[in-house]
Amino acid sequence: MPAPDILIRIAEMREFYPADEHGILDEAIETILNLREQVRNVSYSAQIRAAISELNEDALFIDGMDDALIGHATQWGSPALAVYDSERIIEILSKDMGIEEAAEFYAHNIECAYVGKGTPLLLGRPEPQ
Repeated sequence: MPAPDILIRIAEMREFYPADEHGILDEAIETILNLREQVRNVSYSAQIRAAISELNEDALFIDGMDDALIGHATQWGSPALAVYDSERIIEILSKDMGIEEAAEFYAHNIECAYVGKGTPLLLGRPEPQ
């Protein structure tokens, strides 16, 4: 789930808690953001990129999205392709634009882009219900 969604949901929780407990929610938000950043600082994207390049020298990568690179995938008889987490791409894009604009940019400029046989794969997951 992109960070803005988490922040929106926690902000909505304020309506259900008395004002004197909002400090606890603020601490929870800060803790979540710190933990997410710590996890992201342990990046294996360079190793993943090197492994993919070794398996398929024609594999392509999305500029500026190394933090969304999660691995590679193969299909019987085809070379390895880079796999990116679509939610993470939108989250990265949302740092420079709003979440809705980022989602629209992703849909029009990344998700629909085919640039040849080495085009990366995009992993999407349905929203839990």
